[in-house]
Amino acid sequence: MQVTELCDAPHRWLVFGRDPGKPDGIIDTNQYMVIIGDRALLMDPGGIEIFAPMLGAILHHVRVDQITDVFASHQDPDIISSLGLWDQALPDAKLHSSGNFNIYDPRCKILMSGDIGAALEKGQTIMFVEDFDSYVRHMRMFHQRWIARVRKLDIEYMAPQHGRIFKGPDVQRFLDWFEALPVGNAIA
Repeated sequence: MQVTELCDAPHRWLVFGRDPGKPDGIIDTNQYMVIIGDRALLMDPGGIEIFAPMLGAILHHVRVDQITDVFASHQDPDIISSLGLWDQALPDAKLHSSGNFNIYDPRCKILMSGDIGAALEKGQTIMFVEDFDSYVRHMRMFHQRWIARVRKLDIEYMAPQHGRIFKGPDVQRFLDWFEALPVGNAIA
């Protein structure tokens, strides 16, 4: 499992994912953790099939008792079916799951965007979007709805649940592309 640090001042943002060794039948997801002092927030902790490697990767950065909160941006099994195992491993942690929530960190300028900006692609394991124009086709199915509130935020990284992380000017390029999409019930 690949681990990348997105921010380190004064708290750390880590992303776990882009696993080239995962079986083909498992959807590649991104799991996130924010470490603030001696506490950690685990976001979209993953499916049951990646619980063991995810826990192993996390233990390189924090002790289990430091994970005080678990957040799920929504209830899809690929990001939260491991919840029962996390409940056993973290008996004192608080859990959250609802609709499609996002988390914004104004200090690190990171938007953990759940399914916004998400993409499904096969065989790709690189972490960041490098060619926005060719990447758009992988995102289309997730994005026929979300934007006025996000435009008001100062975002350096947009970190979706699936696919690559947008950084710098590609964040605004994504928002421009997303805003121009035709939306509504008539869209197929």
